[in-house]
Order: sequence, then C-alpha cells, then structure tokens
Amino acid sequence: MMVASEGAARRRLSGGGLLECINKIVLHETAISEDSNTTREYQLMSIYHIHHIVPRHMGGTDDPSNLIELTVEEHADAHLRLWEEYGSEYDLIAYLGLSKMIEHIEVLDRIASESGKKTSKLWADPEFRKKHSEGMKKLWSDPAYRKRQSERSYYNNPSYREKQKEWNKKLWADPELRKKHSDAVKRGMAAKKSSSQPSD
Repeated sequence: MMVASEGAARRRLSGGGLLECINKIVLHETAISEDSNTTREYQLMSIYHIHHIVPRHMGGTDDPSNLIELTVEEHADAHLRLWEEYGSEYDLIAYLGLSKMIEHIEVLDRIASESGKKTSKLWADPEFRKKHSEGMKKLWSDPAYRKRQSERSYYNNPSYREKQKEWNKKLWADPELRKKHSDAVKRGMAAKKSSSQPSD
C-alpha cells in the first residue's frame, strides 16, 4: 500500500491538525504490516482514496510525494481539518460530500458555483483581462495554431456536418417545433424593438 512518508508529510504541511491525521495513518500502517492476517482483513474492508497532502486548489501537484492513501472516513477528516485551518470552500465541499452530508449532484453544483465565483473575480481584474487578451492575440497570430484549431472544428468535419444536416431535417419536420421556434424569434424581436425605443 502506497502512503506518503511521515517526513514528506512534515515537509509539506504546517499546522498540527492535518499532520496529526497523516501521522496517524502512517503509524497505523506500520503497526498492521507486522500481522499479515490483519493486513488482509483491513484491505478487504476498507475503500481507499488518493488524497493530495497539499490540495490542488492550493497549488499541490500530482507528484507521488504529495499523495497519500486514506480510507473514506480519514479522507473526509483530512478535508475537514484543512477547511478549519485554511478556510477553503473546496475543502468544506469535499468534507460534506465524503461524509455523505450532501448528495453527489450538490457537490458538483457547489464546485461549479465556486469556480464561477473564481472566474468572475478574475474577469473583474483589468490586468487579468489585458494579459488574457494579449495571450489570445499572440496565439491566433500563429498560423500553425489557427490551422490546428480549424482542423479540430466540428464544422470542418464532413461526417459531423452530414449528421447535423440529417438531425436538422428531422427537427424541422416537426410542425410543433417550427411553431415554437417562430414564436421565440418573434418574442425576441419584439423585446429587442421595445428595448431600443427611447423612453419618455
């Protein structure tokens, strides 16, 4: 069973809370390795997760020295301690999900919400927008990059275009769908017209 060494854990973490949790696993693993029967029983009854000692959202990597195997309960406890120590919403979400306090779909929703907040903060920063714009201009000025992007496009794939054509034919053969589409276009045009008219 692969675990991070106690020394590796000490090098990568400050604060006693999570260190205590990781040391407990390392010492426990040493204890059970002396008895092969106990080891077998422990492995059969436990589900292991790979946990990042320094989480990826805090700059941790997938390097083996930053990974440790924990049971589900120990994994939840590790994220709870990280949340208590550093206050990252991602660790709280991980703890609640691993502890079955929230459903998987809510975990995904919360992660998406956090990512959205992070993205909004980034785009609110003029310096970030400027760097992003300059980076994209540099990319698209490279003919090789433009060619690769063009080749990857679905619309440049004859097979995709043919499937799309057939799908559109089936859709537009449905009178109800055509009516819904027509009504939606009319509503959109009416809304646009009313918003462009000067108010008194």
